[in-house]
Amino acid sequence: MIDHIIYADPELDRAIAHFTETYGIVPVAGGSHAGFGTRNALIGLGNAYLELMAIDPAQDVPARRRLLELDTHVRPAVSAWCARAQRPLEETIAIARDAGFDLGEILSMSRTRPDGTTISWRVTTPFANRERVLPFYIDWGNSPNPASTLPPMLTLDGLTAVHPEPDRIRTILRALGERDIAVEGGAEPSLCITLH
Repeated sequence: MIDHIIYADPELDRAIAHFTETYGIVPVAGGSHAGFGTRNALIGLGNAYLELMAIDPAQDVPARRRLLELDTHVRPAVSAWCARAQRPLEETIAIARDAGFDLGEILSMSRTRPDGTTISWRVTTPFANRERVLPFYIDWGNSPNPASTLPPMLTLDGLTAVHPEPDRIRTILRALGERDIAVEGGAEPSLCITLH
């Protein structure tokens, strides 16, 4: 199940302006990922959300340590998606490994929202090798999922993974029980979203 989709842009103000101009909506301020060098703004999609992730200039973190290794030369694009945990993360990691996909380790993360509230979660390594189209996983624990607190601003019509080995990607996604994403063949791995 899609929890959220990440649109990465080194500059948060540019990402916000893009979605405001394209869709006529104003993303909601998110906060900073302390120690990971990024900050975000959010767009509610109903049961999921779109995360606009950018470099946090207030954090002196090398690109290799930033979430998704976000650097100043990165072109703005949909760069990752996160699936909501339907089972313990440890079990999901084992299933993925059996299917030939390494989800990495489990990290504990938190973010302080603009209202001062801190939310925390556990997540499989978001900067592990996902071949750009496979998910990482999140368990919100006792924190509210941001999708439940955001006003719906846009509707997600579809998320498509493009990959030179579509059958292998489909096999991994089936093993994980992920059926909300389409898979197509293509020369370069990429993610495409359709919104309205």
